[in-house]
Amino acid sequence: GETTTGEITYIFHNRNTDLGLAKENARFCKGQVGSKTVVVIFPDEWVDGSELSTSQKGVFPSAAINNTATSFDRGFYIADEDFPAYEEAGCVFIPTAGYRAGNAVVNWNAFGFFWSSTPASYNIAFHFYVAYNDLNAALNWDRFNGYPVRLVQNK
Repeated sequence: GETTTGEITYIFHNRNTDLGLAKENARFCKGQVGSKTVVVIFPDEWVDGSELSTSQKGVFPSAAINNTATSFDRGFYIADEDFPAYEEAGCVFIPTAGYRAGNAVVNWNAFGFFWSSTPASYNIAFHFYVAYNDLNAALNWDRFNGYPVRLVQNK
């Protein structure tokens, strides 16, 4: 189904995990997969990435985990060829896909805006966004903006 603002807030701010990444309750980290800027959401059940080979393990700086102000270049780095192993391990990657402004996609690889299914009013809905030095899980804006919907689903 659709992801509500409450669920987005839970994923980024309230969820309890223990991933052994030098920080208790590690929920997300901003960084790069190859040359693409992303946010990785760690799965609840992934303890330390031990299912990944040593060459595949990204470096997740402790100060960057759960830190909305971390810039992408100070977060983690995962090589393009190792990306599938992280997805297989249950990580969800949120890209900085930009947004539609008229007939153009702008701020690709710099910002990511994603609608939730929660309306704020008749013509306004909640969304979350990620930027170079920010991540906010509960903003609202006019529905005419061209943001995608990103589904997060348990398998």
